[in-house]
Amino acid sequence: KLQELVKSLQTEMEDLKKNHVSANKVLHIEVDEVRQGLSTCQENLVDKETKYETEIQTLNSKIDKLTKNEKRVKDLRIKLSSMGEEFETNKKALRSVQDKYHDSREEVTKLDRELRTMHHKARQTYFNTTLVKEDSIKFFHRSVDSSIYFVEDLVANPKVKSYFGKVSNVLGDKL
Repeated sequence: KLQELVKSLQTEMEDLKKNHVSANKVLHIEVDEVRQGLSTCQENLVDKETKYETEIQTLNSKIDKLTKNEKRVKDLRIKLSSMGEEFETNKKALRSVQDKYHDSREEVTKLDRELRTMHHKARQTYFNTTLVKEDSIKFFHRSVDSSIYFVEDLVANPKVKSYFGKVSNVLGDKL
């Protein structure tokens, strides 16, 4: 019985060894598959981590750009507000200048009208003065000419000569 038992144990042992070898083979195959799977997972994980880091960097870059753009938009809004105030100031100044221009144009028009009136009056006065002067000169010339002719006629008259001769003798005695 012992021998049978030893034999049975030996058989079982051999079966166990066979099972163990076969289990080891299966286990090695499974371990290899697990290692390959683990290696693939690790590679995938590294790829995904790289992609994740790249995406994080891209997002951080976009966030930085967005922050810069927000700051720029804020600065532009402030500048726009300032320019709006400056525009309103310039608009008021323009209206003021336009009003002054309009007033100046009215003043120039008024002065032009006055100048034309003064020019017209001056022409009339000059014309009238010139006519009076010319008339006076003509009258003087006519009067002088008439007086000369009158005196010549008088001097040529024998009665007048004798009268002036007597007058000059009387006056000569008194002088």
